[in-house]
Amino acid sequence: MLRINVVIPTRNRSKSVSNLVNYLVTFSEIESIIVVDSSKEKNIEIINKKHSKVKYLQSPIQSAAHQRNIGMESFQNNPKYLAFLDDDVWPDNHYFTKLIS
Repeated sequence: MLRINVVIPTRNRSKSVSNLVNYLVTFSEIESIIVVDSSKEKNIEIINKKHSKVKYLQSPIQSAAHQRNIGMESFQNNPKYLAFLDDDVWPDNHYFTKLIS
């Protein structure tokens, strides 16, 4: 089964990104999720550490485009499929299956 990797840029929206991550980890099509955060405070404790699919990165630059690049470059395995989601987006149940197909 082909799987997709997700990058989520965020800034000062710890509740939104935490809710989104908790939702996304339920998708079997997702291999990993990278959250790139430019908030002044570190929100790593907001991201539930029990999710082995999730990696949290801190960025000093407050640019979603820059954060997406950081996330994309942090994948070690050169993923075949990569999705970028904003921290306030809730994809429907078949979103990733449709992307892969």
